[in-house]
Amino acid sequence: MHDRIEISPKICHGRPVIKGTRVMVANILGALSGGDSIEVVLEDYPNITREDVLVALAFGGELSQFQESPTRHRRHEVLPGRELSQGGWGVARHGGP
Repeated sequence: MHDRIEISPKICHGRPVIKGTRVMVANILGALSGGDSIEVVLEDYPNITREDVLVALAFGGELSQFQESPTRHRRHEVLPGRELSQGGWGVARHGGP
């Protein structure tokens, strides 16, 4: 984790923010992906620095490298006494071996 990024359930519902602010990383990334320059982002959020913006970019880049570990597919079973209707099958979804 970057020392400039903070994640706390008490701040912005646990979304990543620039430490010491309520500026969400998602807002910075959204502005940049929408075409705003770093300078415009800094004008919009005067309480963050250029380094904060660069850390937000690095954080987003690291998240894009996330890979889910393989898991077993969930089985779908028809519940007893349920039939196909206009609403579909009654199915129970659960994990398991």
